[in-house]
Amino acid sequence: VVAAPPISACARALLDVVRANNNAATAAASARAFVVDGTTVGRVLPKSAAALGRYAIFDVSEEAVTLRGDAGATLEERSKAVTEVICDLRAEGSVPMLDGWRDEAFAVRTSFFAPPSLVVERAAAGLFGAPAYGVFVNCYTEGADGRPASMWLARRAKSKPTWPGLLDCLAAGGMAAGEMPLGA
Repeated sequence: VVAAPPISACARALLDVVRANNNAATAAASARAFVVDGTTVGRVLPKSAAALGRYAIFDVSEEAVTLRGDAGATLEERSKAVTEVICDLRAEGSVPMLDGWRDEAFAVRTSFFAPPSLVVERAAAGLFGAPAYGVFVNCYTEGADGRPASMWLARRAKSKPTWPGLLDCLAAGGMAAGEMPLGA
């Protein structure tokens, strides 16, 4: 067994910041399964479950938010029915994440290579707790010893619909439905 190299003071401080800001566990404990065609494809938070529960295409319980079978038998029919709900929620302004609307199709699926269960607007993917996939480019400079010495960070434009003005990867992007990493 080889021992892990010691963590530098800088890396330890950064890790402490990450741990202090990682509060997703509390939210995750209250999330309900999002079920499409008998398969869990995401996790829905209580406020989102309440918003979705107002629509007949969803059955909402303490354990799950289920897209009803009569919402559609095909990917296209289900996606159209859910898109109508998302558009309605966006128009009423009750779901802030929909303010980041991009007109970009996003596949809701159980894993990267799984077929999509739904295709929704990218801004709505978080509403359903769907796994997100993207391409990220991180850059660093090497020190005299050839090891990474510093990392480049970018700041998101203040006009971005999501997380404006915050630090980010040097270049990144979510993958639209049907897109593969080399094409993103």
